[in-house]
Amino acid sequence: MQTPRKIPSKDLNLQNRLLADQLEAAFRRVAYQDKATLGRELREFEKEFAAWIGVAHARGVANGTDALILALEALDIGPGDEVIVPANTYGASVLAVVRVGATPRLVDPDPGDHLLHPEAVEQALTPRTRAIMPVHLYGLPVAMERLEELARERGILIIEDAAQAHGAAVNGKRCGAFGAISCFSFHPSKNLGAIGDGGAVVTQSAELDARLGRLRDFGKSGKYEWAEPGHNSKLNTLQAAFLRVKLSQVDAWNRRRRALAHRYTQQLADTGLILPREPDDGRVHCWHLYVVRVPHGKRDALQAAMADHGVRCGIHYPVPPHLQPAFAAQGWRPGQFPVAEELAAQVLTLPLYPELSDTQQERVIELLREVCHARL
Repeated sequence: MQTPRKIPSKDLNLQNRLLADQLEAAFRRVAYQDKATLGRELREFEKEFAAWIGVAHARGVANGTDALILALEALDIGPGDEVIVPANTYGASVLAVVRVGATPRLVDPDPGDHLLHPEAVEQALTPRTRAIMPVHLYGLPVAMERLEELARERGILIIEDAAQAHGAAVNGKRCGAFGAISCFSFHPSKNLGAIGDGGAVVTQSAELDARLGRLRDFGKSGKYEWAEPGHNSKLNTLQAAFLRVKLSQVDAWNRRRRALAHRYTQQLADTGLILPREPDDGRVHCWHLYVVRVPHGKRDALQAAMADHGVRCGIHYPVPPHLQPAFAAQGWRPGQFPVAEELAAQVLTLPLYPELSDTQQERVIELLREVCHARL
């Protein structure tokens, strides 16, 4: 088999081509028999996704950012409240807190696993802290059991940002099954991705689930009865039908991701790169992304050298939230979160997706070893 000349960081369409017959059948079911919004396929997907996560309830919404906003609103978090958020997350985590009028309180991540750690969270708590938003960045779970213990002791809510953690787990309990509410994204790049945008909010609470059902549908309690101001943020029935097809494949896809990640770890150990590790503490990585760190200020040059040879590597993420113009009103300053800034300057994402062939990965590894030995 000849290796393609170019290897993308992600191939979002190949998966759909491989599932074409099933996806086309799902399209026909919705287009010919179902309702475009709030249809049967959505209800069935919500049941199946909740069962897969291990919770009682799921509500499909328009996207992962809306999922976070709706979760905060369902918990009545707003002006005067603080929400602890990692300083190195994707900006949507911070944006959701700002959108509901609450204050994001950033915490520098642990430099080892890039995640919120309970000890740092505990030091950041104030009398205004209402919630903690752990982000399972790149697919590695936060140490949730200790974080839950801390939250119970202090009477604080947990809202999981599990946008990158479909199938990740802690001691057999899947991400999304911790805390009061958990939020997922079904952006096409995710381990479970729609053909377009989508998201979900999951919870064990029937009361919270009922409110989420209202909030995503304008705040309505009946067809023309508006109980409270809400949003127009429903996962459309067609995307739900597509997601039902893909949900049955996620566990197998995650096993493939794990195999690819382990091969990277084995074969890049002597390159000078700082490689991601799955801790031996019951946390199971779903390998949404395989993110290395390139030391000595050479990340951009290494990325460019790989691209010159047809291998695209991503950066997740080049500018942390506290340095983004959108959040200037928060008063954060350069140097305030040094770990987040160091990570932003070093991280590089290698191609990793279930459809990546062994031959393609061997080419990535071969080229990366050559570039690293020449430049690091």
